[in-house]
Amino acid sequence: MNFVVNIEKMGHRGLGIARWGGKVVLVPFAAPEDRAEVSITRAHRDYDEAEIVKLIKPSSLRREPPALFLVLAVGVSCNTSRYLFKGR
Repeated sequence: MNFVVNIEKMGHRGLGIARWGGKVVLVPFAAPEDRAEVSITRAHRDYDEAEIVKLIKPSSLRREPPALFLVLAVGVSCNTSRYLFKGR
């Protein structure tokens, strides 16, 4: 069953927090102020976990992910750091 929620804020582990039907709904990969169509993936007594089916209105807080070359450069620098500290 799908329904539309407004993500109110970020919670523990970076999950978006919304409310629907008197319960808290935790939504991964959501940002505060997102309006999204979600689907329940796991139901609990006090809260539900859901996934985004469709992002209806993205938050102004969203931004494009960093370029791939930056990610690769950071990965290379991490590997180099591990090598330098390996013997210590």
